[in-house]
Amino acid sequence: MVAAIPSDALMRLPAIANNLQYLHTSLGRDRLLRLTQFCACFYAWVLSKSKLAPGDSITWKLLSEKTAHVRRMSRLGRNIQFFDRAIRTLIAKNECSFIRYTTLGHHLGLAAFLSWDALVALDTLAIYKLKSVKNAQRAAARSWLAAILCNIIAQVYKLSNLQHQEQRDEENDQRNHLTMERKVCQLRLVSALCDLTICTRSLGTIKVNDGVVGICGILSSIVGAWISRKA
Repeated sequence: MVAAIPSDALMRLPAIANNLQYLHTSLGRDRLLRLTQFCACFYAWVLSKSKLAPGDSITWKLLSEKTAHVRRMSRLGRNIQFFDRAIRTLIAKNECSFIRYTTLGHHLGLAAFLSWDALVALDTLAIYKLKSVKNAQRAAARSWLAAILCNIIAQVYKLSNLQHQEQRDEENDQRNHLTMERKVCQLRLVSALCDLTICTRSLGTIKVNDGVVGICGILSSIVGAWISRKA
């Protein structure tokens, strides 16, 4: 018979302690909510295609929509954080100009996205009524698209530079560091491509079903959480 592990000892386990510490942050909670949102979106699509319980898909779709609303409310004020990051990136001189300007575009795109998103949240709360919520949502999606494209360009550029550095450097320690950095860049690129699918679908540029959107959202949420924990 396996002995029960005391709760205090369980909480001190490194994996559990690190996960709980991550969930204490606003970023960690947003990642969890985002994962819930897209899991519900994907499961709603699965149920809608099932002959057993097609009506249950409405409940899961509603969960996905409500979770998106909760995330929107929790993001209020975060646009200031990205405007600050944009200013810091602009005045920084320790990176190459290309990476600096693509990072600047990424931060400004996210700041604009969160600003439009905040207006939609204020309209939902009936604090400030917009003339057209759809126009604000479309402007937010376009800003997000600009941020994603800047991120994709930056990651492709970084991967190209890392490949050249690995070919020049023969030291094992340095090669291991470059290999890890390349892995992070590849994961960021995968996450950005998933987000690009979600964003372009919301703009009507491409036509994909909720199942594809759900899978892309789940994948980018998991990758984003892993990268933010390793950072």
